Amino acid sequence: ENGVTLDAYPGDGPSPFARGDAGPVITLLGRVDPVKGLDLAVAALAVLRRRHPRAALVLAGPDRDGHGAVLRHQAAALGVTDGLHFTGLVVGERKAALLAQSDQLWLCSRMESFGNVVLEALAAGTPVVAVRSTPWAWLEQAGLGAHCEASAEAVARAAEALLTRYQSAEARATFATHAQAEVAQRFAWPAIAARMTRLYEAVASASPAPWSSRAPASVR
Repeated sequence: ENGVTLDAYPGDGPSPFARGDAGPVITLLGRVDPVKGLDLAVAALAVLRRRHPRAALVLAGPDRDGHGAVLRHQAAALGVTDGLHFTGLVVGERKAALLAQSDQLWLCSRMESFGNVVLEALAAGTPVVAVRSTPWAWLEQAGLGAHCEASAEAVARAAEALLTRYQSAEARATFATHAQAEVAQRFAWPAIAARMTRLYEAVASASPAPWSSRAPASVR
């Protein structure tokens, strides 16, 4: 597993997205690419807007192959053009602020080996909705978000449930404390280093003899 540095996400810097008096802000962080399932996110935004007509979907990442134009066309067809926003590549304090000031992070990838953005969002105190083509069943096990079917209705339904649960500032603050504690326990680098140490110790103790004693003389 990968890890995250918790103190890199204080979330009090300038955000690249001006929230204003808009409705809930949903962020997807990563390159603007078909594999990231952003078309699913746009479709889910259209469903979510039935209940939250001012919801905003922020796509924070570089558009390398013009996929953004495809998404803009989709948004226009669904009538949600005003809710779709592109920030380009976001890093450092601006990324931390965007995550902290978003209501949710969505991970809609068609395939994902890990997805560090999930840890970054949780470190910033933000709930996550991830689809089942990503390896994040742990979100529901830890009470930190949803791991749902990859459909617009399912993503919007999971998002609505989280928005209802964490609509107050007090509930969001409680979530942030819980999320940061869970991430620190499992995904902070000291925790990962300790697991790796235990793994190497277990392998070494299970070995019948030192490697060098079994190696060919030519490589000793």
